[in-house]
Amino acid sequence: MKLHEALRKVIRHFGVSVIEDKSLMSFLNDCRAFDECPAVKEVMHVIAAGSYGKRLCLAADESDDDCEQALADNFGRILIEKKDPVLREWLIHEKRVKEDILKGLDKGKNSDGMSESELPDRILQRRQEINDYIRLIELALERMD
Repeated sequence: MKLHEALRKVIRHFGVSVIEDKSLMSFLNDCRAFDECPAVKEVMHVIAAGSYGKRLCLAADESDDDCEQALADNFGRILIEKKDPVLREWLIHEKRVKEDILKGLDKGKNSDGMSESELPDRILQRRQEINDYIRLIELALERMD
């Protein structure tokens, strides 16, 4: 899970005060969450210092409508709500296929010895599209759990 996703879940569950009163920072420190990436601690301090928690929630709420619509358009809202087992298996399969395509794109990049900046724009764009679709699949699977 990415930092912004985790923060959004925590804020939604406990409210903005969890960031503002720094109890989240204490919890993360106690769990040694910053050992692997100390720079994240500084980011968290900035989030806690300003009123960024509220802004993060507002931004998340705005993007949730778009996200819900994308889920409904791609996979069917009712199927997701009813946790359809066939849809679940198809999503797992589809995610695996898309990940294999990404691996193939990465292998092609590595075999030519090209850097990111040298890759054709179309390949970079396709990788981004696939990554976005994989995130949408993961969100649908998360909603079905």
